[in-house]
Amino acid sequence: MRMTPLTIALAIVPILAACRSTPTTVCDPGLASRADTAEEWISAARQPFDAREPGRFASPAMLAAFDGARIVGIGEATHGTHEDGLLKTHLILALIDEGAVETLYLEANRAGAAQLDAFIRSSEGDADAAVRDSSVFRVLKTEAFAACVAGMRDRVRRGARLRIVGIDCQDTARDANFALDALARRDVALAADLRVRLEPVAGENARAIRHPELIKAIHTAQLEAGVAALSELEGACLRFGEGDAVAAARAARQGLLAFRLEVGDGDQSKINGEYVSLRDKFMAENILADGPRRGAFWGHNRHVIGGRVPNGPEFWSPTGAFLRDALGEQYRTVIFDYARGTIRIVVRSGNTLPDATMPAEVISRGMLEKGYARAIAGPSGGSWWIDLRAMPAGSGFDVWRSTVRFVDWMGYFGTRERDESMLDPFAIDRHADVLVVIDEVSAAKPL
Repeated sequence: MRMTPLTIALAIVPILAACRSTPTTVCDPGLASRADTAEEWISAARQPFDAREPGRFASPAMLAAFDGARIVGIGEATHGTHEDGLLKTHLILALIDEGAVETLYLEANRAGAAQLDAFIRSSEGDADAAVRDSSVFRVLKTEAFAACVAGMRDRVRRGARLRIVGIDCQDTARDANFALDALARRDVALAADLRVRLEPVAGENARAIRHPELIKAIHTAQLEAGVAALSELEGACLRFGEGDAVAAARAARQGLLAFRLEVGDGDQSKINGEYVSLRDKFMAENILADGPRRGAFWGHNRHVIGGRVPNGPEFWSPTGAFLRDALGEQYRTVIFDYARGTIRIVVRSGNTLPDATMPAEVISRGMLEKGYARAIAGPSGGSWWIDLRAMPAGSGFDVWRSTVRFVDWMGYFGTRERDESMLDPFAIDRHADVLVVIDEVSAAKPL
């Protein structure tokens, strides 16, 4: 038979497919398949890596763990450590290069993320300055995150179509004004009327203070009136096809609802698991409202985990739990833990949460014997990642998943000394797909 270019191409396809066969995510599949206990399986399945070589972290085997995912939630053990931030940067860039990610969803407010989104398409300035000068939370203004922004910009310059989107809702005044300005270009009278009605939450005084102070400065009646006006603003922007303004008005409304019990006359005795989950619920809604895009969700471990967790006698639902409810196995998670190291945080004293703008300090942490780093690395230590989705079912394996261990996953604040009574109990269940353990972390490097 005469071989045409088409028949040659068709003959080659199976060969190329075999060459591109998905690598196993398990280090030693044969040994893992014979494991009788979870501990034996972990020893065979875990993959070593060197945190000092972050560029080699996102191996083909690791990328294979996210095949079929639409959204990948990538956590960090604390808001104040360097290595987990840098490793997640390299993972995100590798997922972009694989065509698996086109949008970076940030645990950050809309305005600051929009500044960075504009920067990656610009031709002037450098990433460090862009991140440092943007209106994102201070915990993002680090060398590790700036490297992600720089990497995205390089790829945009080479033709990639990428976006950075802020999904948080702690910037009501600025978000409301963005939507009002957009509406004013379409309906001057309606925008003027809504601007008056939104004065307590979006006027000059509201814009001059941070969101937590804004919430404390208003009362329930003002909050409810603001929510009603913002709903009307959102609807008007939707009618005019102002998509960015719709998202801004929605985030402004969410920023009031998520903190409604913390206003000047709020009844904080009504705060429960459902209430403290509202911000996470809204962040998930904002990702899903962005359409059927493939994205990476940059957030803290606590926000990206894919299931509900105990919150005292109730349960707290993180963003990842809502995403898993909506997307099922199309939502995957990466959780980081550490054995020891130093962490940059605002030190908490007593039961009052410190202001996020207070000076940060560097504290140290040793091995947490009943934590996940010990459970994965074992007594010999080392840095490892493991695909927990590949762990077999069965009584012994299910017991390992449901065993409560403790986590010291600090956010922007923490205690100077580890207080065992303040550690969070967490059974990993099926909430984490990939677990990364870093042997030693160092403090985040602020810009």
